[in-house]
Amino acid sequence: MLKHLKAVTYSLFLWLAGSILIGVAACFVMDVVPHKHFSPPLAYAIWGVLGVFVGFFHFGFAQAQIKGKDGISDWDSPEEARTVGGQLVRLTAAWLAAMSVVFYPLFWSSQSSLEVLFLVVPDNMGVSLTYFVAILATTAFANNLFAPSKAKQGSDPR
Repeated sequence: MLKHLKAVTYSLFLWLAGSILIGVAACFVMDVVPHKHFSPPLAYAIWGVLGVFVGFFHFGFAQAQIKGKDGISDWDSPEEARTVGGQLVRLTAAWLAAMSVVFYPLFWSSQSSLEVLFLVVPDNMGVSLTYFVAILATTAFANNLFAPSKAKQGSDPR
């Protein structure tokens, strides 16, 4: 499991950094542009959708990093793909849980009046947890969706 730690960490933090910048920019524009339809659920929707995209991109990028340049890897057989994909999901869950533990005393334990006005990750606990759960759920879904099946291996169904 530790052999894939570098690939999963690199992929997760790369996509987190990029998507947080996009999410903060989107929330800033929605907050600054005068319109009557902005509400807190819109911020949750922005972060939820970003979490889904990050989950898929993270899984694909980490999978490509684990495969390596030669294309020969543990992803070729269904049993090994399930094992390595499960490790990828568990490492992602561990990183997201560790970030939640760090963010709680830094950002979430003190309720400030700014939290209501600017709902962004990692400042607001609600949108941060929505974002993290969407990432983890989508990564697990991608693991099941893109894992090779036994029907594809070896035999021709004709």
